[in-house]
Amino acid sequence: MVDQLTPRQKEVAELISEHFSDLPIAARLGISYWTTRSHVKQIFQKLGVKRREQLWGRGWRNSGWGE
Repeated sequence: MVDQLTPRQKEVAELISEHFSDLPIAARLGISYWTTRSHVKQIFQKLGVKRREQLWGRGWRNSGWGE
């Protein structure tokens, strides 16, 4: 599933796993809030999650997803 993520989506997912919300993610990556929201939506669809907590629960960093 993670293989389906683009490099930018992986960056966003990494920041989500560090408990960043959308505005700080946008600022950190130099992209708009709406672009960030679009990435989050696509990440959730590709990984089959509905909430950030589910992504945290899957252990993005510990599972090697972010590699």
